[in-house]
Amino acid sequence: MKPYLINLSDPDDCLGKYVDEDRDRGFIKERLDLLVVALGPEEVHEVTRSVFYKGNEINNHMQQFGYETMFVRGGEIEVTVRGRKCLVTDGDILHFGCYNAHRMRWLKDTPWVGFFHNMNIHQPMADKMLINENYPELTDAEIAEFYRESYDCYYLAEPVAVEVPKSEILEIRQPEFAFATFTFDGVTMRQKIGRWETNGMYEVWEFNMDDGYFTRYDNPSPKASIYYITEGNVRFKVFNKEFLAPKDSIVHIPPYAIHSYQSEGASVMFDAYGSALLHDYVSDLKSYETYEPEKLKDKGFVDSLKKKYNCYITESGRL
Repeated sequence: MKPYLINLSDPDDCLGKYVDEDRDRGFIKERLDLLVVALGPEEVHEVTRSVFYKGNEINNHMQQFGYETMFVRGGEIEVTVRGRKCLVTDGDILHFGCYNAHRMRWLKDTPWVGFFHNMNIHQPMADKMLINENYPELTDAEIAEFYRESYDCYYLAEPVAVEVPKSEILEIRQPEFAFATFTFDGVTMRQKIGRWETNGMYEVWEFNMDDGYFTRYDNPSPKASIYYITEGNVRFKVFNKEFLAPKDSIVHIPPYAIHSYQSEGASVMFDAYGSALLHDYVSDLKSYETYEPEKLKDKGFVDSLKKKYNCYITESGRL
């Protein structure tokens, strides 16, 4: 792996590989690559790349801890949430919190990129591989119980579900979905996940950037940052190392790393984990821009606003 850059198109660009074949025991089958280990004592954002196979099915279940956000990058899944079901396809984002029961049935081979908070998602697969290899005498029920304990999850009865339009299931975010949209010179920002959905730990934004749009973080943040580039190319500088992050790549910025990025041509990038309360910060900016624009001419006032919302951006705009 290159420092800071993960190429999602390279199957070997990962920290570990896990394959769950299950000895045909009827459990879900998955190929999972670990990309970023859980960050910090609160285990924020373990990042994975997975492929699920046609015919896979995971019964109605809910986890007791954690939040999971999955970017679907092809294939097709029938997803059921609270008695409603629909088809999830390329470009959709799935987001589930704890005690939010859901069921999935894969209709086609489906890759996704997953971000998990308070969930060590790869360890249960490692545990299961160990059990499968060393305890061939265990029954299906015993294997299932080991797996349930490892995931801290409950399995529920088969839900009675009706088919509904995808827009009626909030846990499914279609490409056009946004809780909020803000436009500044060179960028349109769309909020996909809110902090009210993650116990205040993170929010997820889609940045649609024009050629030459840039952002600089010259003040070191104590929190890591994770960016996911889905379209175009974005040039990064982390400390003194400069590199190009192309489509289908992830950039992992460690804590206290000053960094910057600039779009080369039009690009789409997700800010999947940052320190800033970005919705509140840009909401305030728009408010002052509309009602009290003179305040934004005062650098001291703007700096205090950034500090209030843990925003370490020092400069942004379009060249």
